[in-house]
Amino acid sequence: MHTTPRSVILLATALAACAADSEGPATAGSPSANAAEEAAAIAQEAKALETAARALTAEMDGARRRVDAGEQTLEAEATALQVRMKAVSAQHEALQARITAWEEGLHSAAKDPAWPQDPVKGRR
Repeated sequence: MHTTPRSVILLATALAACAADSEGPATAGSPSANAAEEAAAIAQEAKALETAARALTAEMDGARRRVDAGEQTLEAEATALQVRMKAVSAQHEALQARITAWEEGLHSAAKDPAWPQDPVKGRR
């Protein structure tokens, strides 16, 4: 799994916002401190998702070997993998929703006049 450029930019923006005000850590409870805490929590959640995705990939390799060795049926392995894929997908969707909410909060707190932006998807 890889880090999306948007996530990296948002994290850098939040960290820059924390550093732009004054030297030292952000004051506890300040918007900068809250944004930094949320960025750290999002990073932890992303790491957990990456671990789950890697485990799923490893499980796919194991399932392939079990089917090839005749230890398990293709249908049984496919069903088990689909359950895990749905869980990883749900975890991914929850993470994306959290990132979107965090991003919207940053723009709203900054009173960003260029927000929300019109999506570019499908117009290339």
